[in-house]
Amino acid sequence: MQISLRPDLSGPIYRQLFESLRLAILDGTWRAGQRLPPSRELAQQLSVSRNTVVNAYEMLRAEGYLAARQGSGYYVAAQLADPELNSPRKQTPSCPAREAQLSEQGKILARPSRPMPATDNPAFVPGLPDLQHFPVRLWQQCLQRYTGKRTTSVTGYQDRGGHLNFKTALCEYLRMARGVHCEPEQVIAISGSQAGLDLLARMLINPGDSVAVEDPGYLGARDSFRAAGAQLHGIAVDAEGLKVDGLEAAPDVKLVYTTPSCQFPLGVALSAARRLQLINWAAKRQGLIIEDDYDCEFRYGERPLTSLQGIDQQQRVIYLGTFSKVMFPGLRLGYLVVPAYLSQPFSQALRKTGQDPPLFLQAAMADFIRNGYFASHVRRMRKLYGEKQAIFAELLARHLGDWLRVEPTAAGMQLTGFYRQPLDESVLLAQAERKGLNLTPLSRYDLSPSDLRPGGLYLGYAAVDRENLEVGVKRLRECFPVASAR
Repeated sequence: MQISLRPDLSGPIYRQLFESLRLAILDGTWRAGQRLPPSRELAQQLSVSRNTVVNAYEMLRAEGYLAARQGSGYYVAAQLADPELNSPRKQTPSCPAREAQLSEQGKILARPSRPMPATDNPAFVPGLPDLQHFPVRLWQQCLQRYTGKRTTSVTGYQDRGGHLNFKTALCEYLRMARGVHCEPEQVIAISGSQAGLDLLARMLINPGDSVAVEDPGYLGARDSFRAAGAQLHGIAVDAEGLKVDGLEAAPDVKLVYTTPSCQFPLGVALSAARRLQLINWAAKRQGLIIEDDYDCEFRYGERPLTSLQGIDQQQRVIYLGTFSKVMFPGLRLGYLVVPAYLSQPFSQALRKTGQDPPLFLQAAMADFIRNGYFASHVRRMRKLYGEKQAIFAELLARHLGDWLRVEPTAAGMQLTGFYRQPLDESVLLAQAERKGLNLTPLSRYDLSPSDLRPGGLYLGYAAVDRENLEVGVKRLRECFPVASAR
């Protein structure tokens, strides 16, 4: 039987021959027990060296496709599975299409979500920072110190919840900037806030547990909690933040997720009275609070609010932070500050789940903080974003005041615009997509749709150049109906 090299293969000749014979055996061209041509004979037939054929035969023998018999040659192995089932060429119509056999948790995590917007058109995308003013050179200097050397502290394994320099530098910064009470061992380095939420869900939630979340609120937190089997209870939000009284209607809740410094997506801050009320609730119920401080650094006209964790005396608050908004999203670096009694379990879990970020990134970030680059960058961006927000709010009032009610907030990188009058939101979103705008409706964040909550848009401005803000707002105005009245 003639043997030839398949024309669709490439690479070294011995590898092409190996693959051609392997496929011929799998599709039944060469049957179990058949003797292959002697190596010298096949080499002459293919005009290749004998060593090429021997190498291919030996590879097939090593992988179990051939058996060598002393003084007789190579034979197709007799123990191969049915070639009709293994053939890459033959179809098996009787075999039904396979479906992904996902767990219940997997089905929730695999649900389609909104595609990530293209970063080359950042107009109105919430949460995107201005990268034009990022100190790239200083960051590269910090990185090069650890990527160009075989430093043991960043090339090995670790089970302490993160790089010690990173944990120490972060503690110093959080104490000063956010009033967080922590020691390095309480810091758990994570690859972004979503990884932190996933880790928290795995560690703290059993199937059927009741978890309270803000409504409207962050979808990523809900997805992680649902995947862990939680029963979600939506707690309404007003001008003072989470309505803590709503927890009384959910007596089984033992875990509350909140964004107290800048509520996502409405941008309001949790009032002092409600902060104390929430902490008292946790102490009374022996519950836990997850404080997501996703863009706490950007507060305008006043100092950032003291963290909820900083006023907690009962070790009931877990603090979640990220560098995605201050640095850049692709960094994938965040952190948890857990109560001391949870530090060891979370450190061990981090190692087992693989959600820890690279050690060299943590070490570079520690230098970036300790050299003062991070604080300087925050101050510069806080000023820039405050100016952009004022410009953006004025543009929205001038061009869209008949359709949107926008009130500047004291914090954040986006503004919320509430509809002043009824409209067909699906038409608006379709128009915006045709014009290349990334609009995010507030309704997307509703846990339980309600006619009592006004509709609107969640509009990011931080990543847009000042010159392009007006262009974007005018393009947005074209998406609304022409005729309107206040």
